[in-house]
Amino acid sequence: MSIKIRPFKGQEGVWEVDIIVHLPNGQKLRERKKAPVSGKSAALRWAQERERHLIRHGDERPTAAKSATQATNMTRKEVPTLAEFVPRLLKDYYEAERRAPGTLKVVEGRLRLHLIPHVGHRRLDEIGADDVTLLKSTLTGKAVRTVNGVLTALSVLLHKAIEWGVMPKREIEIPLLSEPEDDDVEFYDRDATAKLLEVAKTVSPEAHLCVLMGADTGMRRGEIVALQWKYVDFERNQITVAVKDYRGELGPTKGKRKRRIHMTRRLREALLAARHERGPFVLMHEDGRRWTGDAFEWRIRQVQWRAGFRSAPTLRQERGKAHKLRHTCGSLLAMKGAPALAIKEILGHRDISTTEKYMHLAPRALESAIKLLEDD
Repeated sequence: MSIKIRPFKGQEGVWEVDIIVHLPNGQKLRERKKAPVSGKSAALRWAQERERHLIRHGDERPTAAKSATQATNMTRKEVPTLAEFVPRLLKDYYEAERRAPGTLKVVEGRLRLHLIPHVGHRRLDEIGADDVTLLKSTLTGKAVRTVNGVLTALSVLLHKAIEWGVMPKREIEIPLLSEPEDDDVEFYDRDATAKLLEVAKTVSPEAHLCVLMGADTGMRRGEIVALQWKYVDFERNQITVAVKDYRGELGPTKGKRKRRIHMTRRLREALLAARHERGPFVLMHEDGRRWTGDAFEWRIRQVQWRAGFRSAPTLRQERGKAHKLRHTCGSLLAMKGAPALAIKEILGHRDISTTEKYMHLAPRALESAIKLLEDD
């Protein structure tokens, strides 16, 4: 056994190690490479540790014959079922990658409600096109986005199983459903928004504030209920959107990007009037508990109902109707001629294509843009 160290190609502070070991089976191994550390002493220590590793484990470099043997052995040993592999996927991928709590809950739901009941008993290496077809049939009637979310979860699971050596390598292709082209968004026009705000005042100051924050900032429901006073800057007249609530847990905003939104005069006045000392959150109950997303949704539905825009305000109806206020903000900005990039930043879209669904409402903005090319 021997270790030699020499300067690596004349580079100062960089060293090449040359390691020779003799294994108990008589095999001789030689490894010559650039040390991944700086300094001669550090390179020597690294080489000594590498020498001990080679003696214990032998040559781990892949070869064609070795890969074929490993694949054969993989097929012989018991490959886990999907249900058996799920805990490892959640812990070693989603949790280890520090995915947002909301993302983790969504994935857990897809695995628990859709994948495990229908293909959980199947070995990972046995899951094929027939299973995907069966899975799609169980999701008949679900939104395209829901179906594609489940299929994506399955694809990620199988690719990770291959990457981690849990099952033999093979081609995996799970086609997603085509998203319907629907650029129409539901929103309130200026008159309807004004009516909502007037009615909200008769419901409660909190209800009025909720409608204002939705319509004048375009913030998502989870961002509104997670808003803290420290993110409301009255001196600069702006709100920083940095945190969101998802089913009672706080986490980073969608896309993990902070954004700043300037306040309208009426929103600023409403926030000044709503200041309290019950706790750090803007929306809090009298007993000091912060609002949930359902509490916010309930207030909005009360206002919509009293304004005559919906039937009785029950949470048993389709969720997400409060999101219409966010669409209202984007739509009214477009109708006023705001640039698409400005709307994108205000609403916190990751992709400009999401913002473009509002831009068909701004024909005058297109005309104004062409006029900029004309001579004075």
